[in-house]
Amino acid sequence: MYDQSEVPPHFARSLAAMEEVRAQYSADHERAIADDEARQAAFAKLLEEHRAQDAQSQADREAAIAAAAEGTEEDRAASEQAERTAQRVAKQVAEDDAAAAMFRVEDDTEPVAPAPAAPPPPPASAARHRAWEDDDFSATNWIDAE
Repeated sequence: MYDQSEVPPHFARSLAAMEEVRAQYSADHERAIADDEARQAAFAKLLEEHRAQDAQSQADREAAIAAAAEGTEEDRAASEQAERTAQRVAKQVAEDDAAAAMFRVEDDTEPVAPAPAAPPPPPASAARHRAWEDDDFSATNWIDAE
């Protein structure tokens, strides 16, 4: 990057060290980005699996409700079990959605709304009375004040 013959040796060493640090920083930055993308992909996969489980559990619940409508005791027990499973899966999906909200990146390119305008200051009254202007200190006993 630099012509080593034109740079004194102590500057050349400093420049080489700076280039090493810059390369290490770039490598660390790329690795952090790759790790973050891998975590987001794994989280998205987990979220899809839970949504699929929720859909399956909803279908099981509807089937159990339809079977319970026929009135057998065995079907009612299955319906209650499916209801509990559906509630548990729905709770898990809600927790996953809440966790997903933490990883969402907001778009910083949206324009920022301007702050509301401050109300105008009250008009200054020309006839405003100032007590200090009226006091001529004529009632003050300056001699006995000591």
